[in-house]
Amino acid sequence: LVTGVDHDEAKLALVEMFGHFAGRVDAWLLAEGVENVHELAAVTRLGVPLAQGYVLGRPASGWAVLPSEVRQQLIRAAAVAEERHTVEPFVEPWPFLEEGRELEGLQLVREALEPGSQMLSVLPVLDRYRRPVSIYSVSAAAPARTIAQVKATTRVTDAARRAMTRPYQRRFDPMACVDDAGTCLGVVRVERLIEALTSALDGHEPGRARSAA
Repeated sequence: LVTGVDHDEAKLALVEMFGHFAGRVDAWLLAEGVENVHELAAVTRLGVPLAQGYVLGRPASGWAVLPSEVRQQLIRAAAVAEERHTVEPFVEPWPFLEEGRELEGLQLVREALEPGSQMLSVLPVLDRYRRPVSIYSVSAAAPARTIAQVKATTRVTDAARRAMTRPYQRRFDPMACVDDAGTCLGVVRVERLIEALTSALDGHEPGRARSAA
């Protein structure tokens, strides 16, 4: 599918379709077999977040150094992505629980926050590398459940679509924002995404995150 995608309209349409589908089911698309800068430019333009291929480096024992042309191309693509409405302004710091010590951590969080704080309703559970593994719902019968993940460069519209495809009971769970290594940077609340979208419809610039405590 990736070979010759830069000059094949049918393949471009398919990649775009897969990208929309991935955004709705909380998945990331990987373009495998990107062999030249033209194919890389095409998949980048379509918002594909992950790529693999000889243009990025051949198999080796250590980390490959990107060719200057490829590096500059990726920098330009990142600059374009920053101009889009992404979830980055809505990433909020949030208390979390350590995996395997959820009940102990929950008690500490309760002591640290004001009673009734929204942060007490659901808390991300992180492993020892600060990667999200689940979300802990204080009021649910089965407290631990899957946590959705986004990157700071994820578009607001894509993140909102992912949230709305979740089961009703989980639809408004905060989404974990992670970096390229999977480390948790904070959470994105679905309420803030809805505010951003309604502000855009009203012709206003989407606002930044607010404190939840």
